[in-house]
Amino acid sequence: YFLMGAYPERTGTSLTAEVDASIRKCSDAERLWITVTGSGGKTTTIERMAQYWARQHLSVLVSTTTKMASISVHHYPFDILCINDMDTTIIPMAVQGKVVLWGQTLYDTNKFGPVPERSLKEIIGRFDRVIIEGDGAKGTPLKFHSTTDPVIPSWTDVVIGVIGLGSYGEPLNGHTMHNADVFRKVTQFTNDTISLDVFQSLLEHEDGVFKGTQCIPTMLLCNQTDMVQDGIVHAMREIVKENHPGNNLCSIAGSWKLDRLDWVDW
Repeated sequence: YFLMGAYPERTGTSLTAEVDASIRKCSDAERLWITVTGSGGKTTTIERMAQYWARQHLSVLVSTTTKMASISVHHYPFDILCINDMDTTIIPMAVQGKVVLWGQTLYDTNKFGPVPERSLKEIIGRFDRVIIEGDGAKGTPLKFHSTTDPVIPSWTDVVIGVIGLGSYGEPLNGHTMHNADVFRKVTQFTNDTISLDVFQSLLEHEDGVFKGTQCIPTMLLCNQTDMVQDGIVHAMREIVKENHPGNNLCSIAGSWKLDRLDWVDW
């Protein structure tokens, strides 16, 4: 059952606090396991929420089922970095008020990859919050999925699907959408620039934002509202209302840059 109810525009509530509240409304479980997919703020979502939960004195584990930027090329604002190499397997400990990043070295790349699924499944119950990056978009603000992604663990409680509104009006190509050529071919989109029609297609298509979430409560997070005019933010809200899968938890629009909530619909 899905009920739409509008919040006042730009309430002053922080985006971080609203995402946390919405996740907890989905489940009353003491421990929660979240997978983040999409593009246009996926890693930022993980970092902000992990830090927020640590400030609540919770133990937090961050990991991936695909790939994340190496710690040599990206500064992760976490307390414990546990990146195993091929010869060493370190099992991280849960520490209250701390964030642990756990992954596996991928040699000759600027990425690290997932630990064995069995190892991950064995320890997730030790942490208050587990947040997984389950998608890759090569830094683009939009993502059209291939046959191999996203990789959402079966034990996920909530999926957060991120979409970057800051791409509006930009050329539609490989710099603004991962798998842009496939998107054009499948949707028969012929325009040169990213319009609201592109966002709508990503919400509607089976390989769009909601791929793999059919049986899992899902939050749509429209990020980068600070990069577009208010009219686009409002128009996006109407598009989302028309294209919500019935299993969705809620839709949220806001800016991680400003930690600002623009709207949330249930």
